Amino acid sequence: MGYYISNENMKFKNLLKKESAPFPICTIDQLYKALNARGWCEMSAFSPNMWNDDLRCNGQCNGTVLLVQELFGGDIIKYENPNREKKMHYFNRIDNCDIDLTSEQFGNVELDYSGKSRVANWNISNPKQFSYYKSCYILKLRILKSVN
Repeated sequence: MGYYISNENMKFKNLLKKESAPFPICTIDQLYKALNARGWCEMSAFSPNMWNDDLRCNGQCNGTVLLVQELFGGDIIKYENPNREKKMHYFNRIDNCDIDLTSEQFGNVELDYSGKSRVANWNISNPKQFSYYKSCYILKLRILKSVN
């Protein structure tokens, strides 16, 4: 199934921010493939009980959106109640393009990204939100370790 992107032309465009230049990935598509192959894991999931080796992106939106923002910029958008099982979800918006690398966790449910504009405002000093940053760091380490 893959991931959701509102503008297919953005999949392969080099969006890497200059300050992220040493990072070995420069497109959204490359990042998705790296996350799915070697990034997403039980340690990076929002909750360990959400980990599913057959659906690796499940519970991974928090760390993933932070990594996308760190590498490519843009905003993190809050999506309340995307389905009955999850009360909160996050995706990225870069240059008016919506990107959700973890959309596959919702199966065949078609999410409506239009009209979503509430930007997530996270603070690393908040204990719950600190875990989001920890997940992002784990993802980054796992991707970099596999490249070196």
